Amino acid sequence: LANSIHKTFPSDGLAVDKTEDYPNFKRLFVGVPGPNGIEKVKVEIAMDSSLPTTSEILVVPSLERLAAMKFCAVLGRSDLKDVIDLYFIGQRDEKSFSGGLKLAPSIDGGLTGEALAWCLSQVRIPDNTPTSMLVDLDMNDLKKFRDGLVSKLRQRALEGCDGFELV
Repeated sequence: LANSIHKTFPSDGLAVDKTEDYPNFKRLFVGVPGPNGIEKVKVEIAMDSSLPTTSEILVVPSLERLAAMKFCAVLGRSDLKDVIDLYFIGQRDEKSFSGGLKLAPSIDGGLTGEALAWCLSQVRIPDNTPTSMLVDLDMNDLKKFRDGLVSKLRQRALEGCDGFELV
C-alpha cells in the first residue's frame, strides 16, 4: 500500500515524504493543497498480524448443516431472511433441507416441531420482493412454501411424531 501511495500520489500532484519505514509499519506525510497552501497529512499504515490473512482457510458448512442452522435461527428470531434461505435450500436440494430439519434439534435442544411451526407462522411475508434480493422471488411461492411446512410440522405433531420427518 505504501508503495502504491508513493507511485500514485505524486502523479496526482501530491508530495509524499516517508519518515518511518519498518516491515510492519509505515509512516508517510502527504502534501495536499489546503486553504493555507500545501498541508501535510500524516498517513500511518500498520499490519496487524493477529488478523486473519487471505491465505487462511475458510470453512463453509454443508448445505444440510446450513439448513439446520437456519431452522434454529427461525426459532430464535422468526426473520424473513431465514425463511427465504430455507426456501432456496429446499429448492436446490430437498435431501439437505430434510437432513437439516432432522439435524436442527441437535444444535438447539429447545427446537421442537410445534415450536418451529409456530415461529414460522409468525414470519410476516411481504407482498413484494424485498429490494435487497439478488434474484427474483415470487412472494406467493414463499408463502405457499412456509404455509406448507407449517402444516406438515403441525400435522406430524398431532400424530405424536417429533415433527422432523416430513414424509
